[in-house]
Amino acid sequence: MSTPLDVLKTYWGFEGFRPLQEEVITPLLEGKDVLALLATGSGKSLCYQVPALCLPGLCLVVSPLIALMKDQVDALLERGIPAGALYTGMTWQESEALLQRALRGQIKLLYVSPERLETQALASYLPGLDIRLVAVDEAHCVSEWGHDFRPAYRRIADIREALPGVPFLALTATATPEVKTDIVQQLELRFAEIIEGPLLRPRLSLQVRSSGDKTGELLRFLSATPGTGIVYCRNRRTTEDLASFLRSRAVSAAPYHGGMGPEARSAAQDDWMSGHTRIMVATNAFGMGIDKPDVRCVAHFDAPDCIENYYQEAGRAGRDGHPAVALLLYGASDLRTLEALPGQRFPPEEAVREVYRDLVHYLQIPAESGDMEWYDFSLDTFLQRFKRGAGLTLNALKVLEQEELLLYADRVRRPALCEFSLAARALEGLEDPLIDTMLRNYPGILHYPTRISEHRLARLTRQDEAMVTQRLQGLDRAGILSYTPAVNGPQVRLLQPRVRMEDLRIDSRRLETLRQTYARRLSRMAAYLQQEGECRAQWINDYFGLPKGPRCGICDQCGLIVPPPAPA
Repeated sequence: MSTPLDVLKTYWGFEGFRPLQEEVITPLLEGKDVLALLATGSGKSLCYQVPALCLPGLCLVVSPLIALMKDQVDALLERGIPAGALYTGMTWQESEALLQRALRGQIKLLYVSPERLETQALASYLPGLDIRLVAVDEAHCVSEWGHDFRPAYRRIADIREALPGVPFLALTATATPEVKTDIVQQLELRFAEIIEGPLLRPRLSLQVRSSGDKTGELLRFLSATPGTGIVYCRNRRTTEDLASFLRSRAVSAAPYHGGMGPEARSAAQDDWMSGHTRIMVATNAFGMGIDKPDVRCVAHFDAPDCIENYYQEAGRAGRDGHPAVALLLYGASDLRTLEALPGQRFPPEEAVREVYRDLVHYLQIPAESGDMEWYDFSLDTFLQRFKRGAGLTLNALKVLEQEELLLYADRVRRPALCEFSLAARALEGLEDPLIDTMLRNYPGILHYPTRISEHRLARLTRQDEAMVTQRLQGLDRAGILSYTPAVNGPQVRLLQPRVRMEDLRIDSRRLETLRQTYARRLSRMAAYLQQEGECRAQWINDYFGLPKGPRCGICDQCGLIVPPPAPA
């Protein structure tokens, strides 16, 4: 068996580990469960990737975000490490091919979402896979006390029965004492080693500023603070308006939010990563999994809804160890918003029921049917048709997700699928240039649904892409092939057959518990904003149940104001 250091040098080219990485890896290789609480940007992924390459067999990685899984797999493949991911949007043939490779020992790291882990297809493969390590990323999602609860995380431990003796690694950057206890219990970690690192970088200055002119305060901060930065906003409209304002004041800035198309988001991220854009003005859809060590400043234009999110987002500054600043701006309206959020985030039971009723009508799903099917869902059209507000609707959908009635994905990209219904000889007799091109370029298309690209077919046949799409639709209507258009937008999936309204049950007691838990987190956020005298770093350490330690000496409460107050 290769040593962890040998693996690190061979595949990553590093001469040594970052602090605490070895302390996590060593007990895993000894077969022990580990709970690792490591700061944002501390190299958590290496804590399972390195032992995966030291051990025989494969490492199963449970991760909540498709984009993160794809990025991790792409990075591993570039290093010559065989890896794959099972996620929404893959065809049955693609999933089956990947699992067959894993069964043959040709995969070292297999990424899955917690929901995918529950599917019968994967469950039937588990006993035959040579799994030697299970890593659960973003493990705080297992806890109802946490800020990002996912019900499917609670059933991850069910696979332990099929994997006796296999060590589990639970990873998170944010966990209060209650959440830590819940992670250990819910994942059934046995005599777990608990590895906990320092939360904050010693050269990250935490600044909080109350202001009646947040826009002007932000402009002054960015003008006085050189280098790349991120500005976080609560909603999409603010990101657009604020980025436009900054550009009008000669600050290089671009917006980033979930409402932008995939190509626009990718281009904005690439420009920022390369330094072409200095400031990314974003919702919290931006930043997770981004590896950019030289971010000099992070600003929150709106108060976050919990300390956990604030800490993770602020921690994206200064990963290279050089001085960095995290500024949080707030005004009286922010405090009022925090106070109102519990009722908005967890709407009344009747409002949740009404959104479910309107949703199944919008999707035209008959009673007691429609489960496990993905449906296209235009949020804007839905809101207009039923005269609903976006905030209440999205929050009701989240409640319905937690009740495990449905899944809502606001960004699904799935290529078009095509399969011929006629035999090859019959197709050749049609003498159709488009059909001939498809047969030459997609050999599997005669036997099973195959991913195709209308754009590529248009280029190969020298036609307009819209013409190719129309032609494919015509061939589908003629029964010559089966054509499923590409998906690039929001989708909804019912997790159980449509429930009749008289039978729809929302756990109101649980809903109220979640509402109260959320209200307590918001109250702590408001307290952090308004507290005076206590070092910011000490306050955050205490929140997460760690020793306060010495004063940081570089936050606003320790006397360092960045930038200095404006002259009177």
